[in-house]
Amino acid sequence: MWHGINYMIGGVSFIFGSFALFPFLTPHMDNATISAWFYTIGSLAFLFADITEWLHFTLPKCQFLWISINFFASVTGSALYLVGSI
Repeated sequence: MWHGINYMIGGVSFIFGSFALFPFLTPHMDNATISAWFYTIGSLAFLFADITEWLHFTLPKCQFLWISINFFASVTGSALYLVGSI
């Protein structure tokens, strides 16, 4: 449940962040700042979801080390994306 909710928050935030950049909204709001906030919230939610996946597939529960390493790489990428969106 936690994993799915975080992915949903991340995806919806990215959609709103993209929508905020439409030119017809420029007279009504600060597009860049609002879009940046949506992307930051979304990338943080994706990071939480990836950490949840990684913890679920970490040894000794997981029989295959490469699965744990794969999810750790996903966590690392999401963390770097969060830093970039900030």
